[in-house]
Amino acid sequence: MKRPIFMLISSIYGILLGGILVVSPSEAMKTYGYNAIDLLHNDLSVHLGLIVLITSVYIFLKRNSENQELVNMLLWMNLISLITGALYDIYALNHVSVMPTIGYCDIGLRLILGVTTGFYLKK
Repeated sequence: MKRPIFMLISSIYGILLGGILVVSPSEAMKTYGYNAIDLLHNDLSVHLGLIVLITSVYIFLKRNSENQELVNMLLWMNLISLITGALYDIYALNHVSVMPTIGYCDIGLRLILGVTTGFYLKK
């Protein structure tokens, strides 16, 4: 797979994740087993969603860039956010009694995207 195609897939994932966090943070938090969240956690989820959304749109726009330093910076940023997100999801497994299947799918997807990002950084 070519790097721009991978960056397109990764940005679509980020746009979907960020969009869900912005539009419906309480539904997004249900993937961690939280049925109700307070105002603070609602606002934090929206802010995190905006960061993910803006970053993903930038990755989408710059996926065909010839500037290798810019692309590497975007890939490093993507790798760090994917791996830390997956690690937090794994950590959250210890604190919830039942995580819906979509939570496990999200962990797997983040790890796959993270490993693939690492592959493109090594090239």
